[in-house]
Amino acid sequence: MKYAILMILLCTISVTSQAQSQTLTDELIKINFTQASTLEDLEEVKEAMTARNITLTYSEVKFDSGKLKGLKISVDCNDGFSGSASSSWTLFGSVGFSRDYRKDAPTPFRTWSN
Repeated sequence: MKYAILMILLCTISVTSQAQSQTLTDELIKINFTQASTLEDLEEVKEAMTARNITLTYSEVKFDSGKLKGLKISVDCNDGFSGSASSSWTLFGSVGFSRDYRKDAPTPFRTWSN
C-alpha cells in the first residue's frame, strides 16, 4: 500500500514538473504551456499544430532568466473554433488550449490561463 501511494505521488510530481503537457491524438489535442516551457517548445508545438491545420500564433512572449514569464496565444482550428488566452506569471500558472473532435465532446474547444 505504501509503495502504491509513493508511486502515485512520484507520477504526479513528474507530470507537473514538465515544461508543458501535450495530448495529441486523432480525436483530442490538449496543449498546456508553463513557466518551464522554452522557446524551442513553443516552436515545436507551433509546427505540430500547423501539421494538423491549426493556426497557433504567439504574441507577448516574455522570458526572464530562461523562464517563460508571459505568453499570449491565439488559436484558430480552421473549422469554426478559435480563441485566445494570455498570462503573466509571477509564481505558477499555465496557458493552453484543447480541441476535442469527438462528436459527443462536452467541450469541443477551450482556451485557459491561470
